[in-house]
Amino acid sequence: MTASIPVKELITYGDTHSFTPIALDLHNAEERLLPFAGKFFSETTLVEQIDFKAQSPTNRDVLHASLVKQYEGIKLNAKVKANIELIRDQQTFTVTTGHQLGLFTGPLYFIYKIIHTINLAERATQLYPGKAVVPVFWMATEDHDFAEVAAASINGAKVQWDKDAKGMPVGRLSLDDIQTVFSTLESVLGDGPKAAEILTFLKKCYQPGYNLAKATRLLVNELFGKYGIVIIDGDDAALKALFAPVVRAELENQIAFKSVSEVTNQLSKQYKAQVNPRECNLFLFEEGVRRRIDRTDHGFMLADTAIRFTLPELLKRLEERPEDFSPNVILRPVYQEVLLPNLAYIGGGGELAYWLQLRELFSTLNIPFPLLVLRNSVQLIETDEKVLMDKIGLNTKDIFLPVQQLYKSLLTNVESEDFYSLTKQLEYQAAAFEALAASVGEKDPTLVAHVQANEKFLQGLEKKLYRVARNKHSSTLAQIDRLKESVFPGGGLQERKDNIFTFIFRHGFEVMDELVQQLDPENREFTVLYL
Repeated sequence: MTASIPVKELITYGDTHSFTPIALDLHNAEERLLPFAGKFFSETTLVEQIDFKAQSPTNRDVLHASLVKQYEGIKLNAKVKANIELIRDQQTFTVTTGHQLGLFTGPLYFIYKIIHTINLAERATQLYPGKAVVPVFWMATEDHDFAEVAAASINGAKVQWDKDAKGMPVGRLSLDDIQTVFSTLESVLGDGPKAAEILTFLKKCYQPGYNLAKATRLLVNELFGKYGIVIIDGDDAALKALFAPVVRAELENQIAFKSVSEVTNQLSKQYKAQVNPRECNLFLFEEGVRRRIDRTDHGFMLADTAIRFTLPELLKRLEERPEDFSPNVILRPVYQEVLLPNLAYIGGGGELAYWLQLRELFSTLNIPFPLLVLRNSVQLIETDEKVLMDKIGLNTKDIFLPVQQLYKSLLTNVESEDFYSLTKQLEYQAAAFEALAASVGEKDPTLVAHVQANEKFLQGLEKKLYRVARNKHSSTLAQIDRLKESVFPGGGLQERKDNIFTFIFRHGFEVMDELVQQLDPENREFTVLYL
């Protein structure tokens, strides 16, 4: 980093033009969302949540035993080990985030979610002496949409893991063929000490014989273990047994469909609903494949198969093998909150949008609903990008504007506005033409069209002069195009596409510490970091 460039700048989320109305309204604690959120996050409501959650029993012994088992054979940082032990204490609570098991972490927001959770847990522990707040990362190992997790964008190239997943939960996928992925990655990174360091690091985590869940646990533990992050995998027989009463209620009474449908109808009056409940919001593992359970007139069946069950058959299966049942997107948050002494969930706008559909379901099940926190969002800007911004004359807010608006702004600055914009003249002429049309129309209505044609001619002239200005400054406009693509790959926020190892390759693993240091868990604005 150079001293002449600011390390950090904050802008409003609205200035990014990249977040949905519901995400912005939740983040801004808009009153109309209060019935769906229950409470908005603040230091005060966090204290209230501690008291609220303390009244709800959590089977800490089973949770602790499962965590110890899941971490078997993994070298633990002292802080992680201490936090796992703290889970057993009634004065310990958690803040949680979760995500799919993206290849090599997937997009940057995977990293930002975990950092926000770590920092919020530390801040909460400092605020409330006598209480411990542990950061938890929930691995979504049971998801079976492999296409969503099979690639990473590193150094502008797509690193792809091609595999026939056959509907298997991604966490169980074997890494026996991972060497083909590393061959691509080696080509992308090229030679040099940083490339070798990254490859050695990743190969230690992604080894043949491991599955994706273990690799992701190792990777997150290596990146964040010193900060005490505790990683949990819900694909666990003992933990599923604790969730069995909710599964039974869903099979017998369609609890999710009834409560979530009503709330979704209310929410949809103002916002676009993120998910729609099904009559049965469960999957079943059958021969290693995760299949949706559908209700029928005569019982249940597995989607895309001829396998059918009666209710008693499924309940017997639940009693004997609760681990075979898997929640869908609507019941997964419930599963998490059943297991954890959790205070808050940190997520992206899309995630929190569907959480807002679930509060009534939590109330029906008598499970405390967590505080919802919009995760930190970050834009990383490299030195060469900042230099180009300064050359063109763009500030931080400018780069988030649509490219056509940037063109117009630039041309306004470098050309006399009258050169290509006849706006003022048109305003004057519009009134004159309107009066002229009215006068002419009284004499001969057929002549009105001629008046309107001349008005359109002036509007067309403005567009032609604007094209002249664009051609004159085409090289500068091309620089804007290159800058926008560099900063916003594919036209979207960088954090939704680029992978953290792009920046580790450029700046070393120290960039991780910089992110943890710079991101404030109570920051209400979008963070721009100049690297």
